[in-house]
This record gives sequence, C-alpha cells and structure tokens, in this order.
Amino acid sequence: MMTLNRNGKKAGRGRLAGMILAMLLTAPLGALAALEDGGTNSPFDLGAGSRALALGRSYVAVADDVSALFWNPAGLSQLDQIEVSAMHIDLYFGTPYDFIGVAYPLLDWGTFALGAVRVATDGIVLRDDRSRVLGNGDGSVDMRQYLLGYSREITVGLRAGLVVKIDQIRLLGDFDAGVGLDLGFHYRLPEDPMGIGGIPWNNLTLGLSVQNVIGSRLRLAEVRDVIPLGFKTGLAYRHDTEDSMQQHFLITGTWERSTWRASRFAGGVEYGLLDLFRLRGGLNYDGWSVGGGLHYVGIMLDYALASEALGITHRFTLSYRFGVPVSEQRAARERQREEELDREAQRRAQEAVEETSRAMEQIMKNSERRHSREKKAMLAKRQQLLRQERRRLTEQRQAALADEYFKALHYFQGIEDYLARNYKQAVVEFETVEKYDPNYLQLQVYLQRARQRAGGQTKVMSDKSYQRYYHGIDFYVTDEFDKAITVWKKILVEEPNNVLVLRNIEEAEGRMARLKAIREEIAREEHGQAPGGTKAQPSQPKKK
Repeated sequence: MMTLNRNGKKAGRGRLAGMILAMLLTAPLGALAALEDGGTNSPFDLGAGSRALALGRSYVAVADDVSALFWNPAGLSQLDQIEVSAMHIDLYFGTPYDFIGVAYPLLDWGTFALGAVRVATDGIVLRDDRSRVLGNGDGSVDMRQYLLGYSREITVGLRAGLVVKIDQIRLLGDFDAGVGLDLGFHYRLPEDPMGIGGIPWNNLTLGLSVQNVIGSRLRLAEVRDVIPLGFKTGLAYRHDTEDSMQQHFLITGTWERSTWRASRFAGGVEYGLLDLFRLRGGLNYDGWSVGGGLHYVGIMLDYALASEALGITHRFTLSYRFGVPVSEQRAARERQREEELDREAQRRAQEAVEETSRAMEQIMKNSERRHSREKKAMLAKRQQLLRQERRRLTEQRQAALADEYFKALHYFQGIEDYLARNYKQAVVEFETVEKYDPNYLQLQVYLQRARQRAGGQTKVMSDKSYQRYYHGIDFYVTDEFDKAITVWKKILVEEPNNVLVLRNIEEAEGRMARLKAIREEIAREEHGQAPGGTKAQPSQPKKK
C-alpha cells in the first residue's frame, strides 16, 4: 500500500501525478534518477528480458531475441525461429511489471514482432495535510505499452529496424495515450575487414538505438510530459568454441545519453556451457546484476537479480523458439536452385550430344556419297587433286564434329554419373573431356564439385588400365573404332566390370554399325537398287 499526502484543495492533480510518476515510474532506475528526471523517463525504460537485465541492460549490440523491441529493434532480424517470450518482475510497493512478446522471422521479408508491457499498482491512499483520507481518484495506477516492430538485413552484416510504440497511462482516474517511435541499427563486422588475418573480426557487433525519435506526449490533469529523445550505442564480442564443451563467451558495453540526462555507461559478461547453461553479470548506473539461464530444445528459462538504489528485484523470463529455422529454409532453397541448375546442365548436355550426333551422321552420309561419286567422275589429274582437297576439308569438318560429339557425349555421361552420385566415374568422364577442351561448357565447375564430393578418391582403375583407356580414346577420336575396342578389351581381361570401358566399347560398336549401314546404303544407291534391296526398274516409254 502507498500513502501520499496532498496539500489543500487546489494542490493540483498535476503535482500529485508528478510525485507518483517519480516514485513508481522511475523507481527501478534509482531514487536519484527520479529526482533528476522529474518523472519524465518512460515507465518502461526497464526494458524486457531477464538476460538483458542480468547483463546490466548493456544489450544494444546483442539484441538477438524478442526483447530487441526495447533495446534495439534492428536485432530482431537475427532471430532464426519464431519466438514467444514472457517476463515478470516484482517491483516496489507491490507493483508487478509484466511483458509478453512474439517475433516471427520470414525467409525474404525480414522479422515482424509484437509486444506488450504493463506496470500497475493499486491501494494508493490519498491524504490531505491533516492526514485525513481523501476520496478523490480511484487509488490506482495502470501503465501499458504496446509495440509493433520490424527489422531486416539491408546488406551483408548491416541490419535496420523500427518500433512503433503506443503508451497508455491511467492515473487516479485520469487517462491519456501517446504514440512514439524508435529506430535501430546493428552491424556485424566482416571476417577480415583489414586483410591482416588471424583475428575473428566477425565476432564483433556494433549497435545503435535512437529511442523516442517521436516521443509519446502524455497529459494528466495540468501536467504534460514528453518522453525525451535518447541514444544508445555499444559493442559486443562473442566467441563460441568448437570443442566438446561448446563454451560460449560474451562481453558487451553500452553508452547512453538523452536530451534530459547525462551520459551513462553499462557493461556485462556472459559464459555458457554445452549450449545448455548460462551465467551472467553486469554493472550499470543503478547498481549490479547477476543471473543465469537454462536452454533446452527451444525452451529458455532466464533469471536476473538486480541490486539498485531502492533495493533488490527478481526477474523471470520464459521463452520458447519453434518452427523451421530461416537458415535451414534458405539452405533448402539454395539446394533446390542448385538441383535445377544441374538438371538444366544435364538437359543442355543431352541436347548437345543429340545435335552433334545428327550432324555427324549427316556429314558421314554426304561424305560417303561424295567420295563414291568422285571416285568414278575424277579421271583427270586436276579432278583428282580437287577431290583430294575436298576430301581433306570434309575430313577436317568430320574430325571436328567427331571431337565435338566425343566431348558432348562424355560430358553428358559425366553429368549423369554426377547426379547419380558416382563421383569417381564422373571425375574420369570430366577429365576425359578436359584432355581435349578444358573450357568446355561448365566442365570445370562440375569437375571441381565431383572431385570435392569424391573426397580426393577419384581412382577407379589401375595406372596400366588408365594408360590403355586413354590410348583407346586416341583411336576413337580418329574413327579407328576397331583398334579402340581392341585396346579397351584388354582392360576387361583384368577388370571385367569396368563401367567406363564397357560404356565406351558399346558406343564404339554403335558408331561402327552406323558407318557400315551408311556405306551399304550408298553402295545400293550407286548400283541402282531400291532401299529394300531390289533393283530399281527403268521407266517405260509412253505409247503414242
């Protein structure tokens, strides 16, 4: 119960309001602060989150949970999962301070958050200068704040956020409400911004919060208060070990100042073990604070004990994180994009094989027909020289197409093996293409991927077999298919299940069969036979 004296009938409710605000609203910030600020501080300067309070309220450069609504809204976008949090504090004169908030991170749209905090007390007894109980007012104070926050990463390492605040105060029967706005920025340094190496700069974060860019204007009776503009800036350094103990270290410092208040400093440290336990401590302008936390499968229970000018307070916060982490969603999308690119590469490789195969077959037909006609038509030396020159050009083009077909075929087979996770075979196929054209399509990209995923173990046959394998390739690209098959079959004597060799023999035999069929077709045409093998009948002259 709180008892306040009121002097005379005209002792303005405004003076009385200022007295109560100074005692209740700023009591958590210390009696001296109450006198200096005259009750103009926000009643919600205490903030939210037992972790932040245990760190001495030095949280502007950390702010990685839903309590960032109070400390630095830019930190909301650090959340990887949905978080729901509730906090309770027993203040002075039996006054409860309660907070509840929820943050919802989205894959491409940043993080949205909602929060509400309430400070209330009743049983206030008003007396005049003769200590007689007055009946004016309802004898209670109820202060509430509703928050809507948003944050997103605007460039690598740099985050920005804002919070819209609605303040409501009901004091001894009077009521008023106002709207305020906070802005915040959070920056994580690059891994090595100065290029000197050896220092994990990306463990260092900087924070800036500009509070009450638009300050709530609250009027109670004759008193009008505007929540003053304030600045908070700080830095934090975090280090997590990768050993079996999974230790966590955090040190943070904050400087703050407002238009109605001189500069103040705060700092805190945190130690964690096994990603399960946390111990914390902090110092600030009001006193010291300690605390700890337990984290298990998304559930977080945090506690803080603070010693301040008006006594000791206990703070409890229960939080829960759930849902598919945004980082996993982002990784899944990247994997899907990579699979789509792989499928597109496979499709293009297959189209290249088919197109080159058709062009080669047509060239082979035209070449054989031309050569057959030229054998009969060229009697003179000049005609013979012309035939030789044409054949040379044709052979060059045929060889070029053969090389293109060879590269496209083995590139396609390498893609097939890569997608089937036969990385060793894929490496051999890609290296076969690399031997003739290192810059072919996306060869180097998939060759490096296959080597990495093969883990350095890319050898699928003996050194002697490798020598024979590439010796056969040399015969194959010069259309000496029978010699290539002979060399490759020697490998099968020692390695009868060698998939690469069996596949090459099958392709070579197919090429030999197609070439033989083309030559037979041309021979039939030259001897006047129909495609079915019967001799074409000469046309009969028409009767007059």
